[in-house]
Amino acid sequence: MNRTTTQGFFALISIVLTGTVDVHNLAGSQVDSVAVGLSLPFSLQFLKGIMQDKNALKVRSRGIYTLYAVALLDLLAVSLFLPLISREIRDLGASPFMVGVVGSVYGAIQLFSSPLVGRESDRYGRKLVISVMLGACALAYTLQGSATTLGVLLVGRCMAGMFKHTQTLGKAILADLAPNEKSYVFGNVNAFGSMGYIIGPTIGGHLVAYENGFHNVCYLAAVIFVFNIILVSLLVPETSFKHKDGKIPTKEKTTDGNDFYSVLPPWLLEQTSP
Repeated sequence: MNRTTTQGFFALISIVLTGTVDVHNLAGSQVDSVAVGLSLPFSLQFLKGIMQDKNALKVRSRGIYTLYAVALLDLLAVSLFLPLISREIRDLGASPFMVGVVGSVYGAIQLFSSPLVGRESDRYGRKLVISVMLGACALAYTLQGSATTLGVLLVGRCMAGMFKHTQTLGKAILADLAPNEKSYVFGNVNAFGSMGYIIGPTIGGHLVAYENGFHNVCYLAAVIFVFNIILVSLLVPETSFKHKDGKIPTKEKTTDGNDFYSVLPPWLLEQTSP
């Protein structure tokens, strides 16, 4: 075996093992054999990428449909006791003015808590934050169900206003899972949420006819929030992560403003990341 052939042989071995080419060891007569060696690791990587893309597609679809169900159950739980709360507040001895205050405090607190929750979901991950919010909502509705004074009920409404951001966070996750289909998935999630908002008052109005109806409706809402935690934990992927330094992550962009990394498949993105 002459020196040229030996160089080509070791270059071929290097390509097969590492997937890289040492151009200094390539001779003209060995170009074809080196190309064959180069195609082997590339083909294996390509097949691996296809399988990863299929798995990623399944995870993506599962997460999207799960969020549709979460949106339906979320607004169903919220609307269960909407026709009942004014009557319950009056039964606790509230004046008409206080009935209005208790009814408005929920939306007033959401006005200030929504931006904070959105930012924290960027920092700590949407899946973690939405799970915490759902758990806090379950606690808030349990507190409202067990309220025997107006003050306790008011605290429960304040907690619900602070932590009830399932729809906002769900849409943020959907935007991450389907960046090119936002209008479609947003329309679907709004439709499912509206369906829950239609069904909820009907069920709540039926349950209130039974003894301790208002309290049982609140407990049912809390159970629904717990069930949503299970759905999110098991079926929804995390879509947002923070850097090690705690800063909100941003993506690299090309000079023309287009998001370069968004067009790359996940397996190729791993290979191109520094």
